[in-house]
Amino acid sequence: MIDLAERTRATFRRLLTSFRLIEDEPTRVQGNDGYILGGTYTQGVYTLRARELLEVKNGVVYVVAGTDTATDWPVQEATPESTLETFRPT
Repeated sequence: MIDLAERTRATFRRLLTSFRLIEDEPTRVQGNDGYILGGTYTQGVYTLRARELLEVKNGVVYVVAGTDTATDWPVQEATPESTLETFRPT
């Protein structure tokens, strides 16, 4: 899981040159190993906020992602948070 998180972090920084990591922690999701990565980046005139859940179950990697403008994130944060909490890989 740590290797997957490291590769994802490196990809964020390579593709989004303005990416600033603000969430970076292992987690458990319904008994499975998971990892939360989140941060902000600039796209054109917008500052965006993103959060990803990486989860591995039975050797399969699942990614759940949410993105919104940084200014709207506090209002919308419950939606991606709910998605992360209710995601159930098959």
